[in-house]
Amino acid sequence: MNVPRFLFAVVALAICSVFACAEETDTLLETGTLKVSSTPMECVVSFRGNRYEKDRAVMTFDNIPAGQYTVGFSANGKTIQRGVMIRAGETSIMFGNIDSGEEISTPTAVQEAATPVQGGISPNAVPVEEADTLFRLAEIYRDAMNPFLKTNRYREAEAMYKKILEKYPHSDKVEFCHYRLGDIYESMYIRNFNQAIVEYKKVIEYNFDTALDVRFRIAKLYEKSLGDKSLAREWYDLSVKYSRSDDIRSKAAARSEALKKKGF
Repeated sequence: MNVPRFLFAVVALAICSVFACAEETDTLLETGTLKVSSTPMECVVSFRGNRYEKDRAVMTFDNIPAGQYTVGFSANGKTIQRGVMIRAGETSIMFGNIDSGEEISTPTAVQEAATPVQGGISPNAVPVEEADTLFRLAEIYRDAMNPFLKTNRYREAEAMYKKILEKYPHSDKVEFCHYRLGDIYESMYIRNFNQAIVEYKKVIEYNFDTALDVRFRIAKLYEKSLGDKSLAREWYDLSVKYSRSDDIRSKAAARSEALKKKGF
C-alpha cells in the first residue's frame, strides 16, 4: 500500500508543478514595457511609488504588470503627471513636456505607430534603440488626427526629431528626421518653406543617393510656394536625373518642360 501512496504523491506533485508553471507563464505574458521620454531630458520620473533620476533620452521600464498607471515628471520646480495604459506583450511610450505643461494624451502600443518613411538609408548609419523609440513617438504625434491640435503635435514631433539629430547623429533615423522636419515646415500648419528646403537639402547632404523624393519637393516649393521658377526648373531637372522613382521622374520632366516653355 505504501508504493501506490508514494506514486500518488509524486503524480499530485507533478500536476501541481504544471499548474504553477502555467500560472507563472500567464503572469509573464500579462506584462508590458514602458519607454519614457521628456523635455527637458534630465528630470525626475515618478512611477509605481518610486522616483528615478532620468539622465538619458529614453528611460525603459520592463516587465510592468498590465494596467493603468500614472507617471510624474519633475524639473525646474515644475511637476506634471500623465496617465498611461500598459498592455500585455506591448511597448507603450510616454512623453512629458515639462517646459510647456501641455496636457497631452499618451499614445500606446508602439506597434500601431504611423507607417514608417519609405526610402534609402545611408550605408554609414547604424540602428540605435533609443533613437528608434523617439522616432516612433514623433511619428505618432506628427500623425495626430485632431486638426485643432495639429500645430501643437507638429511642434512636439519637431522637438523629438531634433533630439534624435542632436543625441544620435549616427543613427539610421537621421535621414528620415530631416525629411520629416522638412514635411512639418512645409505643412499648412507651419508654412516655413525656406526651412523646409534647408531640411530637404540636408537629406541629400547626408545621403546623396537617397530614395526619398526631396529633390522633387524642393522643386515644388520653389515653384508653388516661393515663386522662383528658374530654381524650380533646376531642381526638377535634378529630380529627373537622380530620382529612383519612375513616377517622380515623369512628373518632374513634365514640370520642367512646362517651365521651359514659359521661358524659365
